[in-house]
Parts: sequence; structure tokens; C-alpha cells
Amino acid sequence: MNIPKKLFLVGLSIAGAAIATVGSGAAAERPVIAPTRDVVVTYAFSEQAAAKSPSRMRVSYADANRRVRLDMFAYPDATVPFSSIIFDVPGNQIFTLLPAAGSYYVLPAEGRKNPGLMLNEAMDYTRIGDETIAGVSCTGWTIAKAGTPEGTACVTPDGVTLRATRLQSPGGMEAIAVEYRTPAAALFAPGPGLVLKPNTPPEPSATPK
Repeated sequence: MNIPKKLFLVGLSIAGAAIATVGSGAAAERPVIAPTRDVVVTYAFSEQAAAKSPSRMRVSYADANRRVRLDMFAYPDATVPFSSIIFDVPGNQIFTLLPAAGSYYVLPAEGRKNPGLMLNEAMDYTRIGDETIAGVSCTGWTIAKAGTPEGTACVTPDGVTLRATRLQSPGGMEAIAVEYRTPAAALFAPGPGLVLKPNTPPEPSATPK
């Protein structure tokens, strides 16, 4: 199951950093590419991006990013996600939850990308300055692949992406709340009231059906 780019990085694929080298052979600067501690981040999509994406997305990281949950919300004031993805490495499973349908699907996690990791080691980074987003300091980076500009990201020293944009897509997403805490273990299970469906899960939609 390939999670669509627009669900986690309005186009960074939810994309990343190559360990590039400069003329002398020294390693180029790059951000920390994944959270180094447990954290829950809520993002708002720009008005342009929200036309094809959720209005908000909450991403919960635990167990050194081996358990990650993405909750997609259709509207700014929505309290219940219309779709969720749980990536569980210890349990070797990926859950796709569809609360409105009262169902969920499961696939093996082995061999599949972590949908919560918004950066990777396949991109080149150029530092562009420091900012504060949602009360947390981050460093801005332009991102390119094979010399082609891809977008930008603002990343904290401990690897939390607070803002991301993609040149090929309008708008972007930005953190509106950052909570450094360990999510409850129950968050990484489907929960009561949902029925397991045996079929292959549909690609998670960016908008509720």
C-alpha cells in the first residue's frame, strides 16, 4: 500500500535528504530526517492544498517512529477523523481505518514505507534560515532531487517537520500544535466498533467520501 503524497507532505512524499557531498568531500548540511523522541503534531493544510487534502492531519510518533498514526480530519473543527493510518513495525501491520464505514483493513508493514516520515535520504538540502512555528524553533531547507527543486521544509533540531511545501502542488501544510509526549498504546490499534474487512484496502482518500 503506497500512501498518497498529499496525505503527508503536500508533496514532499512526504520526501527527504541525501547525504550529499561538496567539493572537498565533506558531508553537506542536512536536517535530522525523523523525530528523535515521541511527539504528536497537528498540521493545518493551506486553503489551496486543502482542496485536495484533509483540512487537518494529526501525526503521532512513538517507539522511535516504529509506531506511527496519521489521523485525517475533513474540517478545521472536526473532532473525529474520517480516515486513519496506523503503521506498526513491532506488530508487522498497517491498519487503514474508515470510521464512517465502521471498518478497517490490515496489511503487513514489512517492505512498506513509514507514512509518517516526511523526509528521507534521497534528497539534497540547502539551509535557508531559522523560524518559529507553533511555538517551536525550526530550520528552513530547500529540497532538491538530482538538481531539480522539489519544495521546502522547516525542521526542528530533533527531526520534527513543522512546515512542508511542494513546488508541483499548490499550498502546503504547517504545524499548529506540537506536543512532546508519548501517545497512549491504545492509539495504535483499530479500537472497538470497527470490523476487519478481508479485502485489500483502498488507497486512503484525501477527502471524505
